[in-house]
Amino acid sequence: MLSANDRRSEILELQNMLRIISQADGSIPLINPDGIFGQATENAVLAFQKNLGLPPNGIVDFMTWDAIFRAYMNASRIVSLRSIQPFPAGNYEIRPDERSDIVYIIQFMLSALSVALDIFDDIEPTGVYDKKTENAITEFQKLNGLTPNGIIDRNTWDALARQYNQIAENSLYGD
Repeated sequence: MLSANDRRSEILELQNMLRIISQADGSIPLINPDGIFGQATENAVLAFQKNLGLPPNGIVDFMTWDAIFRAYMNASRIVSLRSIQPFPAGNYEIRPDERSDIVYIIQFMLSALSVALDIFDDIEPTGVYDKKTENAITEFQKLNGLTPNGIIDRNTWDALARQYNQIAENSLYGD
């Protein structure tokens, strides 16, 4: 019998493979790996099964796992040739309590902005969208004429990336 940690590890592996497959062909929903087999993961599995003509039951049996692994191996070659596109699909929103790789990137940019501009407390990149990150995002949204709701949508991401790029390209930053 698998322990909870073993099961979580297997679910994370599944989610990471599905994420790469989604990035390669876009035919399944993009998910953020969290180790929990929730509705988003089930929807991605169902879409994958439908696309491959497998019984669409949302269950990852041996046949589905094997097909996902093969698709992942092919997709990983495709994705590795593309440039990085960290923000998920255009209508995606990052909300408090999310745990993902994109949150690390956001926190890294916020940390750099806090040092360069001194507009909010320094943010430690943890990958967890915590209250401190939410407060910094809300403050950033206010300062940039965006709806100050703490939710990171495409507009907030673009403004954040734009400001980060401006300070990163400034030769005075980091000296």
